[in-house]
Amino acid sequence: MSKRQISTLWDAADYANHLNRPLSTFITLVWQFVGINDQTKADKAFAAFTAKLRPWLIAKTGGYYAVWVAENSPDRGYHHHLLAHAPREITPKLREAAKAWLPKRRHPQKAHALDIRLPWVNANPIKAQYGQLRYISKAMDYSAEMVDRETGEVFNLASWLGVKPKEGKALTGLVLGKRCGASESLGALIRSHAEFPSRFECFA
Repeated sequence: MSKRQISTLWDAADYANHLNRPLSTFITLVWQFVGINDQTKADKAFAAFTAKLRPWLIAKTGGYYAVWVAENSPDRGYHHHLLAHAPREITPKLREAAKAWLPKRRHPQKAHALDIRLPWVNANPIKAQYGQLRYISKAMDYSAEMVDRETGEVFNLASWLGVKPKEGKALTGLVLGKRCGASESLGALIRSHAEFPSRFECFA
């Protein structure tokens, strides 16, 4: 992922924090486990899933706050990770509802297509959000650098964010479509109207 894509994710997550809507619920959708191996079809299935998730969360929490990435790995194939604001008390109902939002296909491993995780009971949801954000940023360019506009000091972007590559695991493979995104509620236009600063604004 490029610096621009990484900033999309991190600025949106920072704004979610500002709104007291931490993105601490971690949803993974593995499309090969519902018999979808084509990226275009998987992207459509993901769009259909989020089209159901969005109104469900709005009805339960008053809003839809989320960021997502697409990955293509040797073990999972093409899949999506989504971080969303969903309080712990509604998660059991979310897990049940979300099963019905998967494609209506038979597959022997369909039970593994959807995974919804929460941080530990006593975990700080904000810390959990950034831990999960580092995980979904793992396909970033580890050589990317930023330059401080005032001092000229050069920083490695991955080190600055605390993102480390997973040892022994291949980086994500080719992704043909859109690589990542954020809900409209956390998007650049909303943040601009709110005059919310980017953590990257002092870097070139």
